[in-house]
Amino acid sequence: MRGRPEVLYRLALVPTRRAAWDSNMTESGWLDETQSLKNGARARFRLKNRLLSSRFEAEYEGLKPSKAGGWRSLKNVGPLEELSQHWEFRPLQGQQGTEVTLTVRGRVRFGWVRSQVERLLYNLMLSTLLDMQREIDAPTAARIQEMGEEAKRREEAERKAQKAARKAAKKRR
Repeated sequence: MRGRPEVLYRLALVPTRRAAWDSNMTESGWLDETQSLKNGARARFRLKNRLLSSRFEAEYEGLKPSKAGGWRSLKNVGPLEELSQHWEFRPLQGQQGTEVTLTVRGRVRFGWVRSQVERLLYNLMLSTLLDMQREIDAPTAARIQEMGEEAKRREEAERKAQKAARKAAKKRR
C-alpha cells in the first residue's frame, strides 16, 4: 500500500479512527482513560449486522510502533471463543509504500457453523484490507474492485457455460 508505516499503523490500530474507514465496524473507541496505543490498553468494538452485530472488548498486545501490533478479544465474540487481529507493516525497499500483513484468528465454538464463520472471518479480513487501501489510495482501490468484479463476471459466465453444457449433454441422452 502506498503510505508510510507509521501512518498505516495508527490508521489500523487506533480505535477512534477505525470505525471511520472500516466498513465492518459500526463503532469503536477506548475503554480506559489512558486513550493511548500501548500494550494492555483496552478498546471496545462493534461489528456490523452482517457480522453478527457483535460487541466486544479487546486488549492490545505485541505493539511495536510503526512495525506491528494487534489486539485480542477479552471474551467470546458470538460463535468465536477468541478473536484476534495482528497487523505487520514493512517498508518496501527501494520503493515508496508499505507491505501490510493482516492476520485474523478466531476459534469457533460450535462445529456446525465452522465453515460459515471461517468464511465470514476471511471476508472480514479482505474487506478490511480493501477499505484501508481505499482510505489510503482511492484510485488503486477502484482498480482492485474493478478487477474483482471482472473476475466475478468471468466466473459467472463460466458457470453459465458449464450449466448449458450439462443441459445439452442431458438432452442428447
